[in-house]
Amino acid sequence: MREKLSNLIPTALGGLGLTVTTIGAGILILGLSGKVVTRLADALKPHELTIEKMVVYGGNAGIIGLCTISVAAISQAVSDKLAEAKVEQMIAELETKHHCNGCIYYSANNYLPCAVHPELPQYCSDFTI
Repeated sequence: MREKLSNLIPTALGGLGLTVTTIGAGILILGLSGKVVTRLADALKPHELTIEKMVVYGGNAGIIGLCTISVAAISQAVSDKLAEAKVEQMIAELETKHHCNGCIYYSANNYLPCAVHPELPQYCSDFTI
């Protein structure tokens, strides 16, 4: 039992020492960082008003940028929807109003609307229902 205790005490003390050393190193780093920040704050004190303006202007510019991106995305979506609706409307008009509508050679394809007369003449001798 004494052997176990005698082995346990150095291990516990070693762990405690490591913990205290880690905490001490952390406090040392915080203290040094505080000194650096304090010195930097002293050096920047005359420029405090300029720094505040930079923060305000930078924040405003960021907000304006995000708003601009949002408006651009919304306008692109609206533009795409309008273009899609316009194309659908044009196709519907071609299918219903075109003088070749009903002919077996006619299709609503913009690239080749008619297999016999791609130029779609007003009066076609080949019109077939």
